[in-house]
Amino acid sequence: MKHKRHKKLEMYKRQRGMCPLCEKFIPLPEATIDHKIPLSRGLDHRDNLQVTCRKCNQDKNNMTTIEYAERYQID
Repeated sequence: MKHKRHKKLEMYKRQRGMCPLCEKFIPLPEATIDHKIPLSRGLDHRDNLQVTCRKCNQDKNNMTTIEYAERYQID
């Protein structure tokens, strides 16, 4: 569990606390770890991870980040 918290903090800092999907600031306790390409589609690698806000992570569900951006017309 400690390792997972360290990775989350590392990603959070790299993203400067911003959700890449809605481009809003996320307080660290509310940040969630998201797979850019869902695990159900077969990509399990640390480069496939990002920190998102809970709402975007739930809305994204089983979509890739690109599919989500296209659906919600995010640049």
